[in-house]
Amino acid sequence: MTAGPIAVQAVGIVGFALMILATQMPTRQRVLQVDVVGIAVVTAHWLMLGTVVAAAMNGIYVLIGVLALQLDRGRAWRAGYWGLYPLAGGATVLAWAEPYDALALAGTLLSVAARQQRTLRRLRVLTAASGTLWGLYGVIELSIGQMIFSVLFVGGHLIALWRERHD
Repeated sequence: MTAGPIAVQAVGIVGFALMILATQMPTRQRVLQVDVVGIAVVTAHWLMLGTVVAAAMNGIYVLIGVLALQLDRGRAWRAGYWGLYPLAGGATVLAWAEPYDALALAGTLLSVAARQQRTLRRLRVLTAASGTLWGLYGVIELSIGQMIFSVLFVGGHLIALWRERHD
């Protein structure tokens, strides 16, 4: 690898590390806060790799995270959040390049649903499912950072779920 590809992977790894750190945060609010910062960095990683659909989906993830942090502010915020489902679907249709881009779409829709949950447990379960689909996408797109991240991210949520159950 030359310096360029190494830098691209490093950017992804930093973003993914922040998102993995989010899995161990003790509250829904803190999970979402740390996660959204990591997602913004990962968006840059996907853009550097030239994967338009993944970058678009991650840009939507940033919006999802910001809006999810506002859901407790009232009915208007919750109603507006429902608009993220067609936004995620529409973005994928516009940027669709390969059949496996369906993994990015499904992973994103699961993530929208996860961040809409009021309980941390439900957020973790749906986010782990979303992370599994994104892991498969990373394998196909040859994103080393995404592959490693998905194992650690899904594992982090599963460990947190296990701890919550046994506390």
